Amino acid sequence: MLRGKWSKALVVVLALCLIGATAFAQVQNKKFNDPSRANQTYYMCTFVMGVEYWVAAFEGFKDCAKQLGVKAVYTGTGEYKLPEQVTAFEQIFAKNPAGIALSPIDDAGFVEPVKSAQEKKIPVVTFASNTSTSKPAFVTSDNVKEGQAAARAIGNALGGKGKVMVTRNTQSNHQIRVNTFVETIKKEFPGITVVAEVLTQQDNQKA
Repeated sequence: MLRGKWSKALVVVLALCLIGATAFAQVQNKKFNDPSRANQTYYMCTFVMGVEYWVAAFEGFKDCAKQLGVKAVYTGTGEYKLPEQVTAFEQIFAKNPAGIALSPIDDAGFVEPVKSAQEKKIPVVTFASNTSTSKPAFVTSDNVKEGQAAARAIGNALGGKGKVMVTRNTQSNHQIRVNTFVETIKKEFPGITVVAEVLTQQDNQKA
């Protein structure tokens, strides 16, 4: 199910990298595989690269690249560290790729790197997490609904009474989910107290 979901999302991501948002609307029903694009390479850049979530996502990315007749490369950082992902991203755009699909660890930390890539006319789209730099597209799930669903599941499981803590990291999508979780708990479950919010950056020891 995960692979199918990301396959649909990432074909849009790749197509947007290829032709930009406006042109995509005009040609989305045409055949994508174009021999003239055979030498084009598109990169997917993430963090904590080895987790199952990203492995499945890249499988969808490769499937889409095959449909489009282009090359797909997966890179990023093996850990949850902003400087390392920024370095990986900068190494990508130094190769002058045809486009980059980026899931950034941090919004503010990627504003200037994305601008630098765009100044070189390299299309960058974001998925899952986002950066506030202007770009052709951002593809993600409904993080508000996910935060609400988590709050209601835990609130009901606790019978509307008790204490909870939340962990955070700097990804935009996770921030939205956690903010929504806390808001929903306070609004719908006044008998539950959020006693702590801890910035763990996906570090199990801190959690």
